[in-house]
Amino acid sequence: MEQVVKHMTHWLLKKHLIVPEQSEWCHYMLMQSTMSILSLCLLLPVSAAIVGVWGSVFYIATFRILRQRTGGYHARTPHGCLLVSFVLQVLFSLLAAATKDLYVLTTVILLSEVAIFLLGPANHPELHLSAKELKAVKPRMYVRQATMFLAYVVALLAHQGMVASCIAMATFAVAVLLAVAHVDDGEIHRFKKEHVNQKEVIQTMNEKESMMHKATRKALDVMIRRTYDGWPPFSPCGVYQPHRPEKPLPKPQEKK
Repeated sequence: MEQVVKHMTHWLLKKHLIVPEQSEWCHYMLMQSTMSILSLCLLLPVSAAIVGVWGSVFYIATFRILRQRTGGYHARTPHGCLLVSFVLQVLFSLLAAATKDLYVLTTVILLSEVAIFLLGPANHPELHLSAKELKAVKPRMYVRQATMFLAYVVALLAHQGMVASCIAMATFAVAVLLAVAHVDDGEIHRFKKEHVNQKEVIQTMNEKESMMHKATRKALDVMIRRTYDGWPPFSPCGVYQPHRPEKPLPKPQEKK
């Protein structure tokens, strides 16, 4: 997956849709988006087969909303991410379908919320949040915890037992991954990007830029800058964390 995204980034450079200074952040943005879309396409139908469409939607939404601010365990490869995500989705969807006792569900979500409150957020080496960023993440994490617990209560009041169960189990899954992250001190294998040959991609463009090319370039610039400017940084929704570039993104420059 990393190689595919690397080739995509290289192609964008060759087509002059991004500049070399944007390549690392473009790679990071594409990797996050690709993994998010792939995992969603894989997990939504799998979970829907166990807990129904709405149960699946609320499970995935809860997991992603919390996970973006809590962080937690991350697999070392994109393929490992998809495998771990698949196993977790099946396991916790089965638990959601099997657990119908209101008191058990409430106990599970309360204990999970406490665990998240005490352990989160996790600072993965590839995300490398600063002390200032970690401090900013915490209140946002607390808000998301409160929001999902409120959603659980509303689901119970609306007699949507399966939805409530899925919210509780998704919160439980986030807490488990957060706990594993604190136990796992294994080495993180950083993906080493190959430096593209800038002589190959930097060419003099004497011809006038087409409107379509300019629109595409501007759209990519906005997407990359949103990834860079998002503060404090989000943890990926899935269980794979690509290396977040440490080099600052230069200010956008208008092509002449």
